[in-house]
Amino acid sequence: MTSETGEESEVTISLQRMADPIENATKLYIGGLHPKVTETEVREAFEGEGISLVKYKRASWKGQKKTRSKGYGFVWVASPEDVNKTLVADITIEGKQLVIMHSK
Repeated sequence: MTSETGEESEVTISLQRMADPIENATKLYIGGLHPKVTETEVREAFEGEGISLVKYKRASWKGQKKTRSKGYGFVWVASPEDVNKTLVADITIEGKQLVIMHSK
């Protein structure tokens, strides 16, 4: 590249890899899930408590003909504040109160 004074200069462009939001998120166990609960219902219940979820995953058995819920799953939350809010939240979905704790 040539500057206004006519001098050659080198331009270096650094591209940083976008950080995966899961890498920095905290994974929490949620138990007591009703078998018919959808991801949308889980997200809405947590958002109703002011908690932003990065990811949700339900544990299930895969049979030959259908998949059945194991009654628990995991959520990933981004901030330490959301972790604390999640651990003390009293969340009920489909009449079942969720059990929430740190996951390994």
